[in-house]
Amino acid sequence: MDVKAVIFDADGVLLTSGFFSEELERSYGLPTSATLPFFTSALEPCLVGQADLKQELAPFLKQWSWPGSVDDFIERWFSHGASVDPRIVATIAELRRRGLRCYLATNQEPYRMAYIREQMGFEQIFDDFFFSGGIGCKKTDSRFYQVVMQATDLRGAEILFWDDTFENIVAAREQGWHAEHYRSFEEFEQTLATYLQNA
Repeated sequence: MDVKAVIFDADGVLLTSGFFSEELERSYGLPTSATLPFFTSALEPCLVGQADLKQELAPFLKQWSWPGSVDDFIERWFSHGASVDPRIVATIAELRRRGLRCYLATNQEPYRMAYIREQMGFEQIFDDFFFSGGIGCKKTDSRFYQVVMQATDLRGAEILFWDDTFENIVAAREQGWHAEHYRSFEEFEQTLATYLQNA
């Protein structure tokens, strides 16, 4: 099995912080019933580069009586979502030492794209990044995987992909990728070892 690259999802695989809507309720008293309309609806066009996050967020902050600025809210949101699993980072470093390319593929809008790449130091961890906000579609869309293959000059059979959302796994497999559902680090470690033995 000629795997040449391993591609990782961000939230739920590399990043382990959980939903910011729950943090807003726990720490700031904002009920999820009030904040979910933003995270599940208004955020969606931002994730594919069709709307600006700050513009979409501003009226919601007014509704929520948020005391700070849009930038203040975004900083708290992004920093909350910056909890990295060091075991995954160590695995990525080992894969790259073995000559495998490693990429991040994630549904993100441009502001968080920049935060992940620059503020979190991920430019030193990965060979490259693929974001829905830059590509123009999410990972349920076949075009996402076609863009990745074109950019990396890899065939689907040469790619191993890890994601915690099963719909993304299905979409990747339809493009010929080796795609595995991330549920725990222990299961990931065992399955990855099988791929590497057969590589």
